[in-house]
Amino acid sequence: MVYDAETGRITIKNKKLSTETAFTLDDIKYLFYTKSGSGLMAWNNYHYTEIYLQNGKKFIITCLMAPQLTLPVGEKYESFTVYYPYPKGF
Repeated sequence: MVYDAETGRITIKNKKLSTETAFTLDDIKYLFYTKSGSGLMAWNNYHYTEIYLQNGKKFIITCLMAPQLTLPVGEKYESFTVYYPYPKGF
């Protein structure tokens, strides 16, 4: 994933499927950030971000792919703390 702060353009490459998707911050409908709140387990630092686009596409970016996403999307951003964060759809 590459984010260009000047243009607000985000590009996500899927090497496994050989696809590339580009969109802008305005194309984002919601951005949900989920992190672990256990504090005691090995996955304590695990987190992921779900990006939902206006056109219905969805992307999940885990901390294994990129650090915490801090995109300037205002009220479209919501954060959750859960005991065992695991993205749906994996």
